[in-house]
Amino acid sequence: MGARYDVSAVPPQGGYVAKQCPVRAQWDVIRPCEPLPPSPVLERRFERGRRFEATVVAGLTGLHSDLHLVGGTDRAEREASTLGAMLAGVPVI
Repeated sequence: MGARYDVSAVPPQGGYVAKQCPVRAQWDVIRPCEPLPPSPVLERRFERGRRFEATVVAGLTGLHSDLHLVGGTDRAEREASTLGAMLAGVPVI
């Protein structure tokens, strides 16, 4: 018999979890360790992705004068900014 773990601290998950990959469901609930820092290769990929994103945003800004950019690190502020733009009828967010 394998080891038994105390799962009393895990909140009920509902039926949606049964439709997911079991490994993903486990990783969503159990965090066994802190993530490793990104490797140099991964950092280069992140930087290329940021450059690509900046290029796309610059292109869209040139095409749409009424573009509304949403940025920042605070999720609540980004959501409020997006909702405000939607309610104002901004065509490109």
